[in-house]
Amino acid sequence: MQLSINELYNVYLKTRNNIEADIKTLDGRIDYVNPCWQNILSMRRNFPEFSEILYFLRSDFAFGIGNIFGSDIESKRESFEEQVIAALRKVPTEFIKSFDESLIGTPQFFNYHSIVGSTPFLNNLVGTDRIIKYCNEYLNSKKKINVLEIGAGWGAVAYQLLKSLDINSYTICDIHENLFISSFFLQANFAQKPSFFVINDEFQIRDNSLVFCSPKKLKNIQGNYDLIINMQSFQEMYIKNVREYLEYAKEHLSDNGILYSENGISSKFNTQGRARNTTDYGYCDYFNILNLEHGKRFCPHMFHGNKHEIVLSKRNENQKKYNSRHLDALCYLLNIRLDEDIKNTRDSYLNETCSNNDIEFLKLVNDFFDQEDSNKKRISAEQISNYGYQQISSFLVGQLLIAQGKYKQSLQHLNNSIKYGLHGFAKVNALLFIALIQKREGIKVNNEEVISEINAVAPEMEITASKILTQGYNLGMLSHRVAYAINLKKLTIYGYSLGEIMRIAPKYIYLRLRKKIGNIMLDWTKDSTPYCLR
Repeated sequence: MQLSINELYNVYLKTRNNIEADIKTLDGRIDYVNPCWQNILSMRRNFPEFSEILYFLRSDFAFGIGNIFGSDIESKRESFEEQVIAALRKVPTEFIKSFDESLIGTPQFFNYHSIVGSTPFLNNLVGTDRIIKYCNEYLNSKKKINVLEIGAGWGAVAYQLLKSLDINSYTICDIHENLFISSFFLQANFAQKPSFFVINDEFQIRDNSLVFCSPKKLKNIQGNYDLIINMQSFQEMYIKNVREYLEYAKEHLSDNGILYSENGISSKFNTQGRARNTTDYGYCDYFNILNLEHGKRFCPHMFHGNKHEIVLSKRNENQKKYNSRHLDALCYLLNIRLDEDIKNTRDSYLNETCSNNDIEFLKLVNDFFDQEDSNKKRISAEQISNYGYQQISSFLVGQLLIAQGKYKQSLQHLNNSIKYGLHGFAKVNALLFIALIQKREGIKVNNEEVISEINAVAPEMEITASKILTQGYNLGMLSHRVAYAINLKKLTIYGYSLGEIMRIAPKYIYLRLRKKIGNIMLDWTKDSTPYCLR
């Protein structure tokens, strides 16, 4: 159902009026905005006017939820091509092509391998495919389902699920700045569905509906959900807020429902009140664990805050709690892409059949990541080899030496990790580390051979790996990123490592200047400015 421009404008007015009304009930206080999102919101414009919301995916309004603002067209094209290669390894081509991406937001389309779409839409589609598979596996397929998504960004996953599953109601809970965009986007695309904003009174879930609420109003919604989703926003929240959401989920997840969480963990030295491990999230306190994987979205970076994907169900009082510290250890390893090397241990944990060997191994993993003393870290990493995980032991020692700036010493351990059978993306990282360090030491490196080895493991990494090998990579920055990933404390400024500052400072300065200039150019008036911007 395609809306006319007047109908779209009416959707915009309804969205704006309801968001303003909800903000007024909070006396102008920002609702649940943590330091991470305070920073993002300060770097972009918010609450777009009607003419602006029609192209939000090409502007800084979507920064942090769907647009890497400031990237040139070729960088975006390369990113799309990498996304296509990665997606085709994980998602059937027919599934990708089955979606007609919405024109609302004016996404930037590209065409590669006969796949036409935008990068942010395709990035979300990989996660959507996983959710659909879990729904088919665990939910009653004959029943229309009620869905709650906490932190929906611009609404891409909601759009994809509404197009794919038999959904009765879809509720989105988010901060106002993002809810403004996602609620407009979904109402514009599903105008046939009644839509409701939860502001003051208790609200009962209604059939065939779209429901929107800010975090403090979620408790007003009565009813149960068959599917609760959080994709990459628990990791940005204060721990206490995550726990509040999980408390709500515990009470409002249907008996046979599932909770899907794809999130990461922060370094213990730079958390800003965020989760440092999965124990902080509290998964084991509230739920049973049905499945645990590495996050499936494509992220073509070395140690770019990799994720865990966990599927949870309601736990009865009589059921035994999973060991949260064992889950911490598994997710630490998932975070540095050792997922393919721990499959058997993960399966034993999920089936509650961990051997003494498994338990000792997981204990040493926790010791490695929890220790602040680098010598004790190394002892823990080396002891892991005693339990049949020589490739993981060598890899962790290699990472520790890189984090300490002892690049040449790390070569033997990284080579050993590959010799002992390192798999997947961890192997890709090891190959790149070895090549970069060899170049630094003046050792000749055959780039084509390295790329060929990487391509055999992860073809989606070919473009990024080629750039790294031909253009080089700052080993000082790499050292800081590895230190962050393995919880080794290094010199920081205001909680950020020097490597992070080098990486984000140019973009931060650019966005702040652009916002300042943009706000000067915009002729805001009291009548046309949303309440929350006055």
